[in-house]
Amino acid sequence: MNTFGKVLGIFLVLFLFLALQAQAVTITFNYQTPGDGSGKTSPYFSSDNIGDVNHSYYNSSTDTMYYIETFDVRDDDGDVTGGGFTTLDVTDIDITPSDGTIGFANTSVTSAHAAPLDDDTYYAYIPGTNTYFTNHSSLSVMIDLVDFTTYVPNTYISYLGLYYGSIDNYNNLKFYNSDGELITGSGALADGILEGSEIRTAGTAPGDWYAEGSNIYVNLEFDANERFSAFAFETTGVAFEVDNIVSGVRAVPEPATMLLLGVGLVGLAGVSRRKLKK
Repeated sequence: MNTFGKVLGIFLVLFLFLALQAQAVTITFNYQTPGDGSGKTSPYFSSDNIGDVNHSYYNSSTDTMYYIETFDVRDDDGDVTGGGFTTLDVTDIDITPSDGTIGFANTSVTSAHAAPLDDDTYYAYIPGTNTYFTNHSSLSVMIDLVDFTTYVPNTYISYLGLYYGSIDNYNNLKFYNSDGELITGSGALADGILEGSEIRTAGTAPGDWYAEGSNIYVNLEFDANERFSAFAFETTGVAFEVDNIVSGVRAVPEPATMLLLGVGLVGLAGVSRRKLKK
């Protein structure tokens, strides 16, 4: 094989290696403690003092715009008046369930749901109606985030964070692409499903209301090559509790870096060939 072929081969191998590396979803469990009494929130965007301000924040260190949903309905004075999917006050953007039922509460423990650890604010729970308890079939609530990427073109959902309360093994998150298909990648999201048993701390009892290891803030960092536009809460029991959902939107990266690398390698091969001909 000549020098040009060797260099081109190296470039292709490197390109494929980087492409494969980019498929992984990074999952972490770090968080910050918010001052509003909601237990845990995203390390990128706190829910402190957001009653009368826009629920969006640009983080220059990650070059990402973050949006937060706290489930606390507030009046014009910033006072909490109830719970619901109405706190995301961003023009033309909202988080709404496309199917299924969601309930909202600020009570600690009931027969149907329990607040995430140290969460004294409103939180969401699934299922939101008692009709589910009569048959105990699998219930799924889809949350469509497509508004985020259509509001600002050439962007993708790069981050999702949520406070996942009293995690049971049957509390799962499913991630879908724009075609309504489960995304595929590697690691915990190889099948597009993040199961409760995959994130609950080993040795912690499922559904424990008071254990740190069963009340976890989950951060999912998505690569541009592994995009999703919707996710679903799925449960086959009582119940799925969640608070402080944070979504991150980032510009789709241009392939300029890889293009420059390829041009450089091909140019290097050309120089080598000219030297061999002399």
